[in-house]
Amino acid sequence: MLTSFFNAAKIRPVDTNKPVPNASFVTHAFKTLLSYGDSTWDKLDGFDITRRHGRHLQTFIEDAIKADRLIKGSWRKRTWDIVVAKCLSVVPVASLGCRSGNVARSNGDVGFEYMQWRHIDLFYEGEPTYLNLRATVTLKFQKGFKDTRNQEFLRYSRPLEDLSSQYFCPIAWIMVHALHDGSVSGSTLNEVLDDATTTQGLRVKQKSPDLPVLSAFAHEVRQSIGHKPSSIVKGTTEDHVGDSSREDKFKRHRREPKFSYVSAHDVVKAPITKTEIDTWKKNNGDLIQENDYYTKIETERIRRAIRRDRGDHYLKTAPFETSLTGILLLSLKVGKIVQLSNEIQSTACGAASLTNVESHNKEAQFDDFNYSLIDPSLLDEDSL
Repeated sequence: MLTSFFNAAKIRPVDTNKPVPNASFVTHAFKTLLSYGDSTWDKLDGFDITRRHGRHLQTFIEDAIKADRLIKGSWRKRTWDIVVAKCLSVVPVASLGCRSGNVARSNGDVGFEYMQWRHIDLFYEGEPTYLNLRATVTLKFQKGFKDTRNQEFLRYSRPLEDLSSQYFCPIAWIMVHALHDGSVSGSTLNEVLDDATTTQGLRVKQKSPDLPVLSAFAHEVRQSIGHKPSSIVKGTTEDHVGDSSREDKFKRHRREPKFSYVSAHDVVKAPITKTEIDTWKKNNGDLIQENDYYTKIETERIRRAIRRDRGDHYLKTAPFETSLTGILLLSLKVGKIVQLSNEIQSTACGAASLTNVESHNKEAQFDDFNYSLIDPSLLDEDSL
């Protein structure tokens, strides 16, 4: 009955440009109708849904997807933006014989170290036609010369005469991107060339010469425009920038790594006093046996627990030093800092930073200190 109803029903998608509805919409409709039937009728009335009916409904949805009557997954309107951006990021780098860091900004750069429209001088020789276009590209940020004044490299380019090979022609993709992005005066190639006849040197006019040629694709759209997490759930962010990418990563630490100038090794493995042991037994009486004599294993377990508590307290209260001097002093002071290797990870920039254990929803553990492998001289100083 339900499959016959959905076969005959004409469902209009919410998006006017969407050809057919989503499969999830039909699945949700099935569940809603079945829930209503469950709450209204019982088996005596003849309403009995079994697994066989569920498989029948699932088969109906799969057949509708194969027949292009339903869409599975997310749907978005087709656009040339991503295609043009991907081709433009590959073709100029290959044709100019340069590195990708000469065209786009590298991770280590923080300024304007990227190719801008003013670095591409477009002009034509002779008649105002596409094949007469010429380009002088300035590579301003070559590796090893970014801090050198007046050290620039020029590359010269012209269109490919074989029109069937235009998909790897740099001039073609530059013009397509410029027209698509509105970076030149004119909406068609003929308008751009005709407008260039009025300029000195028959050069193509650029509207925004300081803008980058390649635009960046943000993976954290909400954070970039300052929206709250609830905004992306409600769809407010999507109304501003369109369909955004999923936030599938934790927040990353973008600042300098924090290192403490107080040695964790000295704090954790300092001699244990009798006061600390009495305090621990008072606070954790349910974890130990009720007797006056502690075996060697129980004593060692108490020592480990106290040192673990010291480590937790150190993480929360230790003063941090972010300067390079503090980091060097720390590395010289802590001789066995290698034992913390499992608690230190490498960041995307290649620097080391302490793992934010709380952000991963797990309790801080200091098992890597190897409490069982304690210096015997320290054990002699412990008082029980």
